[in-house]
Formats: sequence, structure tokens, C-alpha cells
Amino acid sequence: RLSDIPAGGLILDLACGTGSVTLPLSELGYDMIGVDSSEQMLSIAAAKKQSGILWSRQDMRSFELYGTVDAAVCCLDGINYLTRQEDVRACFARVSLFMNKGGIFIFDVSSIYKYKNIIAQNDFILEDGNVLCAWRNSYNEKTRICTMNLSFFERQTNGLYRRTDECQRHKAYSVKRLKTLLEETGFTL
Repeated sequence: RLSDIPAGGLILDLACGTGSVTLPLSELGYDMIGVDSSEQMLSIAAAKKQSGILWSRQDMRSFELYGTVDAAVCCLDGINYLTRQEDVRACFARVSLFMNKGGIFIFDVSSIYKYKNIIAQNDFILEDGNVLCAWRNSYNEKTRICTMNLSFFERQTNGLYRRTDECQRHKAYSVKRLKTLLEETGFTL
């Protein structure tokens, strides 16, 4: 449990994005390092109110730190973005390398069930304030890769909308496979 890490403990947030998890953990009294491969996401994170958070643009499969951490988190399906098992192993190995003895690693993943039965070949429309997102999915059961095509429509001050498109690929891993990779890289479950 993260609550076992004392206030002032150092936590690594992998695939931190815009700091949605990093900042609240910092406000709870933890020293934070946010690592993400996207310069744009880190720029947004750094512009938010912060106190002493180290933002670092690095790949979660090969990141370097100047010391060890008490805990690491990887939230919002960050592990699912690694579409090759070797990449997940590399990520876990890096976390293990920079983890203090007795440290903890907490992450979430979207499950095979979620990709196969909920996201699958479905389309979604999401609206939040001045942004509308059209989200189209395709899931390959053989490769367990889910391809998500997203189109964002953001209302501008002149009343017009700006469209931005992106494609994301996620891979679903079984709990058994994740446990094996964690154990192979030095973690105890």
C-alpha cells in the first residue's frame, strides 16, 4: 500500500502524462519524479501548480534515475501502451533496478476482458465542457492489440472547433503473464 510509504518518501510516476496522479501525490507530502516520453504532456504537467516535482522526458523501458525510489506508480493503463512483452519486461526491470529494498510498485492495466467485451469494436462519443471526443476501436483477439482512433473537437474562443486526431495502440496482458514478468524482474508479489 502506498500509505506504507512515509511522508517525504520518493515516488516515481511512470507514464505520468499531464501529472494527474503526480500532483495529488505531491500534495500528500511525497517527493515526486514524473517520467513520460511525451514532451507535450510534460509541458502541460510542468505548467500546473507544483512544488519541487522533477519532470523527466524518458522512455519507461529505459529510464535512468540518479538514485533509488521508495515506490513507483504507473496509472491510467500506462503498461498497456507497451505492446511487446519484451518492453513490459524492460520496464519492470528498470523499476526493480531503481527500487529501494522493501519498496512497492503499483500499476493498473486494462484487462483482456475489457478490451474484448467492452471496448472491442465499439465506438464512443465523450463530451466534457468545450471538448468532444469521437473514439473508434478495433480489437484483434489473436494479438490482443486494441487500436483506438480518437478525434478531438475543441471549441475555440471564436466559436469554431479545432480537430485533432490520434491513434493509440494498447496490448492486453493476462494476470498470469504480468505476475511472471514481475517475478522474473525481481519483484515479490
